[in-house]
Formats: sequence, structure tokens, C-alpha cells
Amino acid sequence: MVTRHLLAASTLLSLLTVATGSAQDTLEERVDRAIERGLQLVRSRQRDNGMFTELDPASFPKPRDGTSPSFPGGSEVMSMCVLAYSGAKPESAEVAKSLDVFMKLPLEQTYTLGFRIIALAEFWKHAQTKTREELRKAMDRDARALVAIQLANGGWHYAKRDTDKFFDFSNTQVAVLALGLAAECGVEIAPEVFEKAGQLYLNKQRDDGGWDYGHPQFGNTHSYGSMTAAGVANLIVIRDILDPMSGCPCSGSRSKASGNSQVDRAIERGIAWLGGKFSPSTNPDNSTTLHPYWLYSCQRVGIATGMKYFGDHDWYREGAETLIKSQSGSGAWIDYHNTCFGLLFLMKGRGPILMNKLKYDGRWNLHNRDAANLAEYVGQLKEQRMLWQVVETRSPLDELHESPILYITAEEKVELPAEFKATLRRFTDTGGTVLLEASCGNPAGKTFCETLCREVWPEWELKRLDDGHPLWTCDLEIAGSRPVLDGLSDGIRTFVFYSSRNVSCYWQTRAVTRYAASFYVGNNLYAYATDRARLRDRRSHRQVGLGAKYAAEQPSCRATRKELVVARLKHGGRWNSNEHYAPWAVLAEDARARLGLGLREAEPVDIGAAIAKETDIAYLCGRDRMELSDTARAALKTYLSGGGFLLVEATAGDEAFGQSVQEALKAAGLTLTPLGQESPMISGQFGAQATGYAVTAPGWTVGLRTARLGKPLPELYGIHLDGKQVGLYSPFDILYSQTGCRAFGSRGYEPGDARALALNVLLMAATR
Repeated sequence: MVTRHLLAASTLLSLLTVATGSAQDTLEERVDRAIERGLQLVRSRQRDNGMFTELDPASFPKPRDGTSPSFPGGSEVMSMCVLAYSGAKPESAEVAKSLDVFMKLPLEQTYTLGFRIIALAEFWKHAQTKTREELRKAMDRDARALVAIQLANGGWHYAKRDTDKFFDFSNTQVAVLALGLAAECGVEIAPEVFEKAGQLYLNKQRDDGGWDYGHPQFGNTHSYGSMTAAGVANLIVIRDILDPMSGCPCSGSRSKASGNSQVDRAIERGIAWLGGKFSPSTNPDNSTTLHPYWLYSCQRVGIATGMKYFGDHDWYREGAETLIKSQSGSGAWIDYHNTCFGLLFLMKGRGPILMNKLKYDGRWNLHNRDAANLAEYVGQLKEQRMLWQVVETRSPLDELHESPILYITAEEKVELPAEFKATLRRFTDTGGTVLLEASCGNPAGKTFCETLCREVWPEWELKRLDDGHPLWTCDLEIAGSRPVLDGLSDGIRTFVFYSSRNVSCYWQTRAVTRYAASFYVGNNLYAYATDRARLRDRRSHRQVGLGAKYAAEQPSCRATRKELVVARLKHGGRWNSNEHYAPWAVLAEDARARLGLGLREAEPVDIGAAIAKETDIAYLCGRDRMELSDTARAALKTYLSGGGFLLVEATAGDEAFGQSVQEALKAAGLTLTPLGQESPMISGQFGAQATGYAVTAPGWTVGLRTARLGKPLPELYGIHLDGKQVGLYSPFDILYSQTGCRAFGSRGYEPGDARALALNVLLMAATR
């Protein structure tokens, strides 16, 4: 076991350590700055009358002839879309200033009607009850206007036309998206509207899988990027509106057969086209210049499908990098409307990923909107956009960690590659949480899930979650009839949750009212897995390693001792709960890189046995109460009298262990003395032999933040024997915390501070 941990150390470090040099220049931060510059531009255009142009709402102009792409109100609808997706609430001052006049503008064209609905639908999600009704009425009015100008073939043009030949897929993109969003807000739209549009997309898909503009004046000669992305995204909207059940309800432990095979094939062909043609800087096969409208269309597909990649292209990262580099000093791209499309791409495409869903060789997506609908639900609860993402069995470990949860659902026997099973184990050993579901309670799905648990995590057995498990109360209170869940727990956290019964169909069908507990579980699972940590943007890294806080520190070890040996002490309690997270292996790489100090982990030693003299650090940790026998006390004193060093910590800050170990140490003739700011453990000053880290005002896990208010120093105790410090005791977790892994209810330090303290422990042992 020890050998495995040490061999994995280099891999673990690459996953758990973030380079501090670029900590101030992450993609997340650069995106935030670009968005803020763009928002400042949008806000600067807002006039006292609520408009974003010089148009007078009292004498609002009409389009020139009903056919020309001249859009009175275009700047208003795009500006309000930007404000809506920025998270501004309809009752806020900046929105309220424009909302009333905005809703009353006499708009007539597809683009302006559509984008007004899109803005109102986003405001509706965050509005108070009274405002919601007003927004819904306005959406209903605009939806009826859009339906009225739909052409007989199912498409749209700028305005109503007498002939089908003048439709185009750009206007149609906006109309279908708007009507789909209106339907989600409770506006009734006749199914025939979507059926006609869907048939048009199927009829007009080109042989290469893409779509062209559709309007005859452009010759209908070839597929290109923005229209292909729009076609894929709109077919998904249409499919979800017309068949929201998609595989549900379960019957005979199986999902219902899908009737969407033709639509699904068209979507797959369109996605394949995008994968082969994607470019972040040009609209493929249509333009040689930046086209934010194309990127806006791309994010619709990426978010709807959960896809991170089009082909080999990380569409959001590449698109965001391109937009950031090309943004002008004023915050604009090309012109005002393109600026709004650029902002919508950046704002809609970012956000925390609630869960990754595993795509494997088989029927992995029988309920194709389960994760998407759950993410939408949790996002509304948290008032923050939440996303979902698809990962594959070949995905690297760092991509699995882009969400704290990996969701695997199966309705049959699944053959997962051995390489992926190894990655899955590393995922949980580095803090990830897995949700398994036997879809529809299928027996073959159950066998797969239970066999997978035995193969990947043989040390633990699946056990039913009892009524006291934190999952039921960690965020929303789940009372009454609860979903039946089993789990694998290592004594620090439950890292695998398993549902042998149907859950995903409730998410798929948005059955929130009838099966609220299933949605509460999805929400609470995220809170449990992250210990209610701050929600991370999809492209931000986990806060692990020393981080930016200690970037300016320059530690050094000038001691003659260049390698330390640490041995874990075995006792009758849970002495190895954190062992498979390899905390010493993670720390060893940092010690070597930053201090030039080697660290070797020896085999665990029974606490009653003699501890080898070459052991520089004896490590005693645990959960629950523990006792030291007379033999163990004698062995400890012998080791410490001979120059040994004892590190004691309560794993996850377990109070029962902390109290009992203090009693045991005192019974062994050892005394505990609080360490002050002058202690090298806190100041980082180890005299001429070493310089470590000054750890003041440390961050704490959620479970300690209130209790530690007004206490600016770490809480540490020196362990003394005959007046000499021979060890260190921490009532709060250090070693597990410094790995960057989270555990609900853990009482410990934030990862950067924990890592700094752990490195100081090594320096204390090396300089004695």
C-alpha cells in the first residue's frame, strides 16, 4: 500500500498542485474581466428613458418594408439579453429602469420578438411572483406574434411572407429558441409549431450533415458553421419539447423505446460536421473573420449536449481565448450586436459543472436530459447558472475533476476498459465523488454497478445510507419518503453513492412536484461532495497546493538532514481513514520541489511495538475514541526519549478522537502547550537551519468558520516530554486537507494553509 502511494506521487502532484505563478491570470479571471468590460459598455448606452439607442419609444419606427434586415429595437433586445444573462434581477435598478418600456415596444420582426422573449425568459427565472406573471404575459403576446409569422414550411423570415421560399435558418434559429424558452416558462405553444420546424430541419439538412442559410438569394450552395450549430441546437429544443419523456416512464425495469431515431441521427450528423470544421476565430465555410454570432450558436450546442469538445476542440476555452484577445479597449467586438453575442457566449458558457455524465460504449444516455434538467433545477435554487458535461472512458483525470461528481447510469451489463477503472479509482482517491444508478432498477444495471464497486473499491462494502447521513440534511432537508441509496464510505466521506432504483427518469421528466426528494438529493449531493465550497467556474482549477497566498514566500531548508522517514501508527480506532488519499505522497513532491527535502513513508507500525529509531516522524491520527495501553505508552516514550518526533492530528477534526488522544497523551506523561505566533510552526522561522511559511489568518473549512471568527492563528499544541518539545498536536485536520480533497463536515484548514503547515511540520522535524 505504501509503495503504491509513493509511486503515484508524481501523478498526484500534477493533479493537486496549481502553479502559483499564473494564479492571477487564470482563464476564469480573464473571462470575468472581459465580461465586465463588455457590461460596462452595455450599461453606458442605457438612457434615462430606458432605451439603449436614441429611438423614442413614443414614436417607435417600423421596419422599412417588412422584409429588410433593419431592426428597430435591436439594440434594446440585445442589451436586455445581456443584462438578463449577467444575472441581473428584473427588480434591480438597472433592469427596472428599462423593463417596462422594453416590454411595451411595438416589435414586429422575428429577431426582435425572439430576442425579447429570450431576455424575458431569463428574467422570469429569477423574478418575484408578481413580476413573473407580467413577464409571462409579455412572452405569451410575443410568442403568439412569432407563431403568426411562421411560414407554412415551418421556417421564419424577418417578417410574415406569402411564400415559403423566403425563409432562412438564422431567423428560424431565434424563433425556435425563443418559443422553446417561452414554453418552459408556461406559455402554451401548439405542438404543430415545433413539428413543422423540425420537419423543415430534417428536410433541409445537407448531405454533409450541415445546414446552409436557406434563403434563395444566397444560392443554398453549402453548409456553414453558424447555421449548422443553429440546426443542431434547434433540433434538440424541438425534440425535448415534443418528447420530454424520452425513455420514461420505466416499464418492466427498462426505459421506453425512443421514437426520435431520425432526429437523433440528424443531430449526430450535425455534431460530426461541427467536430470536423470548428474554428474559434472564423465562421466555418462562411467567413474569414471573427464572428461572435457563430460562437453564440456553438455554445447553444455545447450546453445542450454537455459536450466539452467539438472534434478535438475545447469549444469554450478556444472561443473564450479568441474573444479575450480580440476585445477592444472599449469592451467591444466588431459592432454593438456582435459585442452582445460575444458577451452571451462568455456568460452562458461558463459556470460550475454540477456533474459529469459518463459516455461509454453502450446505451449510456437513455434519459438524455436527466443531468441537464437537474443542473437547471440546482442552478435556479442557487441563483447561479449550473452546467453539466459529458466525459468519456478515455477522458483524463483532470477532466473528470472539472466537476465534483461523476454520474454513471446503466441499464445493462457494461464493459468498462481496465484503464478507465484505474482512472475511476484515482478520481475518488483524489477527492471525486461517484453517483451510480441502475437505470429503471434494471437487474443487469444493478449487477454492473455492484460489480464495479467490488472491482474498483474492494476495501469497502456498499451499505445503506442511514437516517443520520449528512446527505439528507447538508443543504435541503429531505424528510419523509427518501430515495433508497447505498454508499461506500472510508470513514472520512462517502465517495460512492448508488441508487438501485430509478432516479434519472424523475430528472428527465422534471417531476419536481411529485418526486421532489430526487431533486433534493441531486442538489445535496453537490453540497456534500464539495463541503458547501464556493461554486467553481467550469474552467477554474481546484484550490489546492499552496496557491497564490504563499506565492511570494521563499522557503529553504539548510539542515543537514535531507530525507525524512514517516511511519503511520496503527491503533484500535480508525487510524487509516485518510491513507488512500496518499497525503504523505502528495506532500513529498512539494517538499522535494520547494525545500529540497526528501520524504519516505515506511510501513505502518503497531502503536504497541517498538518504533524504529530511523523514523523521523511517527504519525498518529484517527477518528472516534482511542486508548493507549501501558505497552503503547511505554513504546511512545521510548521513541520520543530517543529523539523521535510525534505528529498527532484528529482526522477531519474529529472531536471524539481529539478529546481521547489528549487524555491518552497526558496519561503517557506528555504535556500539551498551546503554540503562539512566535513558534516556528506558525512564524516559519526555524533559525539558521530553515525558513518555512508564516501561517497567519488561515482559512478554514465550512465547519469551523463561525467557531474560528476572531482567532487569527492556527490552533496547534506542542507535545512535551520532560520539558522538551517532542511533537505537535492539531485538533483540526492538516494532512487530508492539504491534499485539496473535501469532506462534508470536516474541521480543518483550507488547502493552501494546510499545505504550508504540513511543510512546516517537516522543517520542524528536520531541524531538531
